Amino acid sequence: MRRPFGRHRGFMSETGEQLHLAAAVAAEAVVGEHARYALELVDEGGDRVPVERLLGAYARLHHLDDEQHRQLTDRVLVAIGRNPDSVTRGPLRPPRSVIRRASDRLRGRVHTELREWVDRHTARVELAVLDVHVEHALRFVAILFDQSAPEDAINVYGETMGLRPTMAEMVRLRVLAEAPVHGEAPEEPAAAVEPLHPRPRVPLRLAEDGG
Repeated sequence: MRRPFGRHRGFMSETGEQLHLAAAVAAEAVVGEHARYALELVDEGGDRVPVERLLGAYARLHHLDDEQHRQLTDRVLVAIGRNPDSVTRGPLRPPRSVIRRASDRLRGRVHTELREWVDRHTARVELAVLDVHVEHALRFVAILFDQSAPEDAINVYGETMGLRPTMAEMVRLRVLAEAPVHGEAPEEPAAAVEPLHPRPRVPLRLAEDGG
């Protein structure tokens, strides 16, 4: 998470503190959302591919930086450690021969089904994280409502959170569509925002064992 406020923004100190707190809450919410979905991935593929390898693939698919990847790994491993029976998984660092055997099992039809499951899961994650960013970007709009236009507040949020261009543009469009306009009383973002994308809790299954 970046902190551009003092670098090129003339916000009052109290506003800057509010933005720092809002950014910290947003970063926590994003990592928490990723951890929840990463556990789904581990539950689905942990008996086929080592957990750390799955989490590395997850981080690459969702463009997580090194710090986010570390936080995600810590959270997932803590969750597994607290409830080891909640997911089906193999050892964290198996011998190379086990990785090779796992790769063999993912060939053909099963490999295709895993790839399709991961593609669908990746799309679900991106949409869920988009909802999280929209909710917290609207908080930035509310904090800066008396000082900046919504577009400027959205840009501050995107810079602060280090959003990649595609995500930043989706957040911008969603927030502009939902943000209050000057001359109207701003609403509390947390109460006003409804997730655009449902978040199914039950992960899709791959194939029956031996399939």
